[in-house]
Amino acid sequence: MEKGKGVFYSDPHVHGLNLLADVVQNVAKTLLASKIMTASVAKTLLASKLLTASALERHLNRLFLPKNQFTENVANILSAEEWDGANHHKKEIVVRTWVGGIEEDPIHFKYWNSCRTYLFGGKNWFNLTQKHAPQIGDQLNIWAHRDLVTSELLFEFTIDRKM
Repeated sequence: MEKGKGVFYSDPHVHGLNLLADVVQNVAKTLLASKIMTASVAKTLLASKLLTASALERHLNRLFLPKNQFTENVANILSAEEWDGANHHKKEIVVRTWVGGIEEDPIHFKYWNSCRTYLFGGKNWFNLTQKHAPQIGDQLNIWAHRDLVTSELLFEFTIDRKM
């Protein structure tokens, strides 16, 4: 018979201690699983880009991604549904983003046919640049990975500040 289940304890302290031990054991298992999952997230560097004035302009609200690096790598990370959403004219997908381990507002991601490249855009791109204050000449690294539980596409940005 499992500990703490189906047994009548005459001493309520013993019963309470057994229940507490079960809770502690379950929490320990959950934390261990969480730590293992976090450690096993494989991130893919999709591209690195030196930021230009146009990438930081408020009225443009977009970041063009390097054609060669990004186009080669993005095909390997997008699901068929995401590929369809990002690559059709006037369509986009909304992706969750992180900077410095902190989740930011979702950003629009799409293929811009007239320039034949991908971009991140929308007001949340500008909000992210305002919050983290990258400068012209800083290098933005764009990483992608999948959530291990939901398989959702996630992007992470790291900024190498120019000296």
